[in-house]
Amino acid sequence: MLKPEHLRWARHLLGWTVRDLSNASLVGETTIRRFEIHGEQLRERTLLNLKEALERAGIEFTEGKPGPTSIRCEDGMTLTLVRKP
Repeated sequence: MLKPEHLRWARHLLGWTVRDLSNASLVGETTIRRFEIHGEQLRERTLLNLKEALERAGIEFTEGKPGPTSIRCEDGMTLTLVRKP
């Protein structure tokens, strides 16, 4: 399940703004901000659009140990930026 902190950290790893994520996911900027700031409940399809956009950009969501381009969230989720050739 994608959580607000996952979204914020994934954007941080990519160097993306809310607008960048909005453009990549076709999810509105206001919706993204409300989710990140207030944890507002989003539809399953919206969460999937956000996650898929981040994965296309190189983010992997795993339970493994963090590496040099990874961030481990408080809930144990590790976000890793994988550079594509």
